[in-house]
Amino acid sequence: IVAQNIPARPDPPRLVNDFADMLSPSEEQQLEQKLDAYADSTSTQIVVVTVENLNGYAEDDYSLRLGRKWGVGQKGKNNGIIILISKEERAVNIELGYGIESYISDRDAKQMIEYIMIPRFREGDYFGGVDSTVNLMISMLQGTYKPTEIVQEDNNAFWVFVVFVGLFAIIFLIAY
Repeated sequence: IVAQNIPARPDPPRLVNDFADMLSPSEEQQLEQKLDAYADSTSTQIVVVTVENLNGYAEDDYSLRLGRKWGVGQKGKNNGIIILISKEERAVNIELGYGIESYISDRDAKQMIEYIMIPRFREGDYFGGVDSTVNLMISMLQGTYKPTEIVQEDNNAFWVFVVFVGLFAIIFLIAY
């Protein structure tokens, strides 16, 4: 895969690369310290990248090309994660290395985007969306998270359905 129009990895390498200026310097530093400490203790790299635009790529293709160009994760272990945010396209992607997928599935990543990141981003809280997602990823990778932490609306939808059916049954019984 040729990585045309993909930025070169900064030298020295960083785990937080805010090319689109979506985070404050203190937020970048806080995330960088957290991700550095995690990478040092586990060898798993979580890289956050914001870009102005995707240069015509789909967000998943851009993430994959970026990860390969930058060498995210350890070679042979494929234990890297890229969190990509594009300002212009308002696109978000989480690219998981194959070595991560037994801990975090593509479905988990999609739910993190939909239920954690996007709601915070709509409020202008880019740091909160990324930081909460990183915290959840770390707890999933350590095996300490509970599945209900990502999504609870599936259970809520079930109860709304039960109440609706119950009310309908009561009205039907009263009417006849």
